[in-house]
Amino acid sequence: MSQGFTRLESVAKSFVSKQEPLPLSFSSFGTFPNEKNHLFLAPAPTMALFQFQAQLCEAIKKEGIEIGQEFKADAWIPYCAVA
Repeated sequence: MSQGFTRLESVAKSFVSKQEPLPLSFSSFGTFPNEKNHLFLAPAPTMALFQFQAQLCEAIKKEGIEIGQEFKADAWIPYCAVA
């Protein structure tokens, strides 16, 4: 495992250990338009979910870990891959 991933995992574990459970309900499902047709569930967007994402990104940035544009709060689209 790369050192960068290990640092990211450590930051994420520390962050989530301090959070209250976040209720989620899945409002839709879909597939990604690619050759594998991955199936995903999409959670209903809530302010709590987007705040959680923004705070997690901030914690990652504070540790000097760069995150991809697709994971930043203004571009992130939540989903849960299932197949």
